[in-house]
Amino acid sequence: MLDDARTDPDMARIFETADFCVPESAGILLIARLKDLPVKERIAGIDLMQELCAVAAENLWPVALYGGGPGVAEEAAKALEERFPGLRVAASFHGFLSPEEEKDALQALHTIKPKIVFVALGTPGQEFWISHNKSRLDGALALGVGGSFDVLSGSLKRAPLWMRQLDLEWLYRLAQQPWRILRVLRTAKAVFLAILRPIS
Repeated sequence: MLDDARTDPDMARIFETADFCVPESAGILLIARLKDLPVKERIAGIDLMQELCAVAAENLWPVALYGGGPGVAEEAAKALEERFPGLRVAASFHGFLSPEEEKDALQALHTIKPKIVFVALGTPGQEFWISHNKSRLDGALALGVGGSFDVLSGSLKRAPLWMRQLDLEWLYRLAQQPWRILRVLRTAKAVFLAILRPIS
């Protein structure tokens, strides 16, 4: 996404108007270290999601899940409610809705008024979805969480702790999803170019 933001005005606008950006990528962390930027650690979307679910459970805030393959959000919702007693996942929708179904989903979210909406549509789809729809979410926090629903539902395994600590979670996921190689190569290119160019 870093390279996209340099060349795509729409992506740049998303970064500029986001309430906050999370340094999830190992590439971003590498750039920050080499450029002496104040980014101390990578924050995985799934970890932030679970921290927020713990807060939501404690405060009895409803949350919603949007994205993933058919049935994945529902399984992720069950797993989260089991892991965090008191958590209420008030709605879950998969990420392959027709335009009419998406309209109905947004209306349901407007009615339910969740405090947090977790969006798992992959990058940059989830960022565009959040940017386009955040005004319809009645002030809910909307957070892009990538493949988190797949991990929570059990359809994808998460990297062991030692790989996460070494910022190699991307490599473990690549081993499970080899088709992601083009994205990895694209990210590597973006990191290389970002290191060579000044950060603006």
